[in-house]
Amino acid sequence: MKTCPLITPALLAALLLTACKEPAIPSAMHPDGVTCVGATPAQLAPETPHARLFFGQVRAPLQAPAASGMLRELLVPSAHAFALDGEQPLVGARVVLTRIDAQGNMLPHPLLSTRTDEQGRYCLLAPAAWQEDARGWMLVAYHEEVIPLRQLALAAHDADLNTSTEALVQVASDQGLTLSTITPSRWLNMRTVADTATGLFGQVEVASGEHIMRVLLKLKEALIKDERLLKMMARREAD
Repeated sequence: MKTCPLITPALLAALLLTACKEPAIPSAMHPDGVTCVGATPAQLAPETPHARLFFGQVRAPLQAPAASGMLRELLVPSAHAFALDGEQPLVGARVVLTRIDAQGNMLPHPLLSTRTDEQGRYCLLAPAAWQEDARGWMLVAYHEEVIPLRQLALAAHDADLNTSTEALVQVASDQGLTLSTITPSRWLNMRTVADTATGLFGQVEVASGEHIMRVLLKLKEALIKDERLLKMMARREAD
């Protein structure tokens, strides 16, 4: 007569652990030398650029002199996001891609997480669900020396995180916008106007050693004075 093996508490725990274990998240090296979480080597091939690939840089004011000369020029990213002169790359910052609710609160258990390299760069490949509807996603950078820096994850090419992106998220929320329903086109238009208000036209500057909260306050003051931006935020029609 065939008998069943005795299931001991240790064996039961092992079986449950195996059944509940999530599949490993892949990672591969980007051609620019940054580890890209969520991607395979085939998805990072230069001849097949991926529409879900977030490749950005995290920068913020620190309590130390900013990099100068050629070094700083090399570290300024070519992506859309505008970084203030005086912000420095954050090394080892934890960057997460997460869902947000209607109030803009981040939901628990981020979908993807990675760390920035020595130039403050990071790389994430968003899941297919993001491409189906990019609304309701947030990028957040955590670093022990600064406050969390946020950016709505609405466009993969606009993936930088800095004090300017955090300021715009805060102002949009203060103006009553539902962050989880903003469309990519509307957000990118607001980002462009905000960049001109604080950079090209406003020239908000970061003094050496200036605290990030002071810089954030100056940015928000510049944004709420821009009538173009406030009009864009006041529109309630669907994009």
